[in-house]
Amino acid sequence: MPIADTTGSDRPLREGGGRSFTAGLVAGLLAGTLTGLADAAFGVSDAGRFLPGAGGKAAFFLLSIASCGIAGAVAGLGLHSLLWLLLEGTAPGRALRDAWRQRRDMATLSAHAVALMVMLPVAGLGLQRVVLWSFDRFHHKGLTAALDATVALGVLLVALAAALLVAVPLGWALRPLFRLAGRVRLLAPVLGFLLPLLVLAGLVSAAAAWQWETVQNLPLRLLAAGLLLGLLVLVTYPLASACLPKPRGWRLGLPWAAVLVLVVLLLGLARSAALRKAGDMDLALTGPLLDMGRKLVDLDRDGFSAVFGGGDCDDMDPAVHPGAFDWPDDGIDQNCLGGDAEVRDRKPRPAFPVPDTVPDNLNVLLITVDALVATHMGCYGYERDTTPNLDRFAKTAVLFERSLSPAPSTRYAFPALMTSRYPMSVQWGEGSWPPPVLPENLTWAETMQEMGLYTAAILNHRFFRREWGLDQGFDLYDNSRARLHSGRSDPATHGTSSDQMADAVNDFLDKNRDRRFFLWVHFYDPHWYYETHPGFSIFGDSRTDLYDGEVRFTDHHIGRILSHVSELGLDRDTVILVAGDHGEGFGEHGNWLHGYHLYNAQTHVPILVRV
Repeated sequence: MPIADTTGSDRPLREGGGRSFTAGLVAGLLAGTLTGLADAAFGVSDAGRFLPGAGGKAAFFLLSIASCGIAGAVAGLGLHSLLWLLLEGTAPGRALRDAWRQRRDMATLSAHAVALMVMLPVAGLGLQRVVLWSFDRFHHKGLTAALDATVALGVLLVALAAALLVAVPLGWALRPLFRLAGRVRLLAPVLGFLLPLLVLAGLVSAAAAWQWETVQNLPLRLLAAGLLLGLLVLVTYPLASACLPKPRGWRLGLPWAAVLVLVVLLLGLARSAALRKAGDMDLALTGPLLDMGRKLVDLDRDGFSAVFGGGDCDDMDPAVHPGAFDWPDDGIDQNCLGGDAEVRDRKPRPAFPVPDTVPDNLNVLLITVDALVATHMGCYGYERDTTPNLDRFAKTAVLFERSLSPAPSTRYAFPALMTSRYPMSVQWGEGSWPPPVLPENLTWAETMQEMGLYTAAILNHRFFRREWGLDQGFDLYDNSRARLHSGRSDPATHGTSSDQMADAVNDFLDKNRDRRFFLWVHFYDPHWYYETHPGFSIFGDSRTDLYDGEVRFTDHHIGRILSHVSELGLDRDTVILVAGDHGEGFGEHGNWLHGYHLYNAQTHVPILVRV
């Protein structure tokens, strides 16, 4: 059953002109409208907190349809352009097209597509192993990229060859199915598109189930909406190609007029801050699409636009934008906040002298806890008894009520903490992940070392390997317990280490009680994935319950350290600091865990200091 004779799906490609782009455009508009309706229906209940009333919800649906419709139009035109380039725009493509018309049928074409869908993920899995091995082996981006590119080319060629071999018997097996589908007009081409997509969906589902601990922390709604849009474009394109009459006269401009209406509608709706907020929070595609729109219409290329909520009050001057420094008293509003900055007299802050009762030769013990959010601690008002030991410690310490981490992730928070700089001011290197902290930075440990203290760090995660650069200034840098936490990805690790960490710290205190020291110890257990601990996981089985159990477990072993400091008589001569590196989200503002958001859930950390 030759493709050209039965499906009509290549007719727009051969005829060119109006039909060529119109088919892709109509398919994209239809797919985008359906995706926008589905996305808005899924998020409209949550959007009510920004857009009360029926009018606000109607505007929410229009915003979703406008943004997804524009994205669908671009996707439809892109699909048609790609097909034209492959089958009409190049001599090899035309030769391949003619070969398919003469010798192949839809069953064979679909078989090749299915074979590719199967072989390419298998090849990608093998390539992933090579990438991970090369990164752990060389810790250098350039060398790793060169090796991976070479291997990727070889793997791709092998996958293509394997796909060709598999496609031959598969094509023969699919022939009866396509012969049956050929009795219904348009069913064969739709089946030819749909079958590889179903195989791809099955593979993606299997991969998601295998890596579910990591996948569930990804923006799944964004991925689902993108896949739905792509699937609808692929399904509606052959239908539009076969069913649309050749547009003539004013009909040729109808789809383009629809695109123009959507653009004008989006420009108007995006002027509302409440709608933009609802779109960012409760729609999968609108936020990223508005961000792309801001980049496209940024006329002075300063990173901010005058439309789509970009906030640029002068898009022809790159020195004026919301991120600019506003030079005071020059009559220019550089940062677009509605007025020029003014210099005012500032009174000097009072100095606080150190009391005579504070010893001169103090030790410093820094205890940090990963993903410890202040609002889940009793001393910060939490109703659950998660931190009995730290609550007792807080009664003898200074508790900072409003303490915010400079970053919502370990990879940026600790370099900021150890260098007393905001992350943007840390001098970063390249070639490994996390970005290495360069020797040009002055660290807390180096300062303590210069003051004559013996400096030590007892840590427990692969981030803390020496290549990161946080070992600067430490006489003892022990990250051997990183092996206790492992997983398929950094967002989700298994294992526990609090008991071993407390043992190591108490052993260090026993051996170094007679010398001045600066000791940094990091507890990792409250980080996702949350484990259960007999006697401590007493709050329930939900994600929040399990996290609270991890905090209770960690608090117990921190209590062992605090008790041992007192037993050794070091409590009067040791400054003890307890802090979280970042917080943890439990659905506030629709966000879970940490790493990418600056809400209080991800940044409000405890800081306790006892002198």
